[in-house]
Amino acid sequence: MKDFENKPFALIGINADTDRRVLKAAVLAEKISWRSFLDGGPDGQIFKAWGIRSVPTNFVLDHKGVIRHTSLWGEPLAAAIRELLREREADRGKQSIAKTSGEKTDGANLAVPRQTDNVERQAAQLSAELLDAPPAKRASVLAKLRDRKGSENTQALAQAIAQLDGDSRKKAREALAERLSNMKASTLVGYLQEDDPELRRAAALAAAMKEDISFAGRLIDLLNDPEKTVERASYAALKALTRQDFGPAADASANQKAKAVSAWKTWWKKHEREQ
Repeated sequence: MKDFENKPFALIGINADTDRRVLKAAVLAEKISWRSFLDGGPDGQIFKAWGIRSVPTNFVLDHKGVIRHTSLWGEPLAAAIRELLREREADRGKQSIAKTSGEKTDGANLAVPRQTDNVERQAAQLSAELLDAPPAKRASVLAKLRDRKGSENTQALAQAIAQLDGDSRKKAREALAERLSNMKASTLVGYLQEDDPELRRAAALAAAMKEDISFAGRLIDLLNDPEKTVERASYAALKALTRQDFGPAADASANQKAKAVSAWKTWWKKHEREQ
């Protein structure tokens, strides 16, 4: 974590020891420079509130206090932090809502942080359940997240996708798009504007699944999305909805993309006038 010194990034450690002296000794021996909180064992209030079932476990929160990743380690963790720092830099004009608070104790600067929103905690738990599920049971867990009511299931799918790969990621993405396709159009519009690119991508594909051409204008805007996966999903959705194809190709230059977007906008204006 030395790479993130002097960056708007903080580490917070939660320790399951029951003896404060053990934690203090560990802080000194391991030269731990970040805040470490004593939770008094695996039955502590922090472990229960966050649904921690194994140690070590970590949660990566963005500058808005939203849990974006769980149980990342090594280079994947560093890459996730770098990406969130870029998001924070792009969004620094807005007020960060990420907060922690606690009641200080003596010695090692120990405290109990404020619990996050219940939906976020549930999403983290559900995401971990999917990631921890053995292959034989993963399909059933995925189906529950796809079909059950509650925004925590939507968030859980989006969080899990970032940590999956291969066929598992493909199936989770399909489940998220199917989930969003069953939502009202007004709700789906909101997901097209989400900060999480996986949610924007899924919402674009869901618009095509709903066969609702009124989404075309918003999908055209997403052709300029900074995330390539969102751009390509929006392009695929536009083709499916309109039976038109103005590009851009996957390897299009900036100029070619601009021309494609312009062609789509021209077509869309003409379509709206004819309705």
